[in-house]
Amino acid sequence: ESVPVRKETAPVADADAEIQARHNMLFSGTTVSYGAGKALVVATAASTEIGKIGAQVSATETAASPLKVKLDEFSALLTKAIAAICILLWLLNIQHFTDPIHGSAVRGAIYYFKIAIALAVAAIPEGLPAVVTTCLALGTRRMAAKNTIVRYLPSVETLGTTAVICSDKTGTLTTSQMA
Repeated sequence: ESVPVRKETAPVADADAEIQARHNMLFSGTTVSYGAGKALVVATAASTEIGKIGAQVSATETAASPLKVKLDEFSALLTKAIAAICILLWLLNIQHFTDPIHGSAVRGAIYYFKIAIALAVAAIPEGLPAVVTTCLALGTRRMAAKNTIVRYLPSVETLGTTAVICSDKTGTLTTSQMA
């Protein structure tokens, strides 16, 4: 809570009451602003409410960012296109497998297979990760000019596709769920 809350010693009627309804309990990290009292420790470490929150956070699977999804789709499409072109190149050269320069049809097939593999390797864009990183860095730079601090570079890309940002009364971002 961002404001002091009065605590009582009366038992809570519902054993399964929500955390906010447990008016007789103090939680780890609680600051006492007035008065004095005695407390009984009922949970420690991972059994505390903060420990449960920590377990939920660590168990949360991170969803792929929109950019990663698009790059994965592009990579899959590019891989299929390169494979199709290489197979087509190899098939177009079947008639040249038996050329006297190769010595035999098997050696000719291997020769053109090596050419197809060389084409596949050359067609893969090695600079794509560098280009994506540069674009994200430029986006971060523009945000920094507007006094925005970004710790994690891919968050710039995710933030760019965000339509609604929810926060509580203290300004803390929520977990993508509106109550």
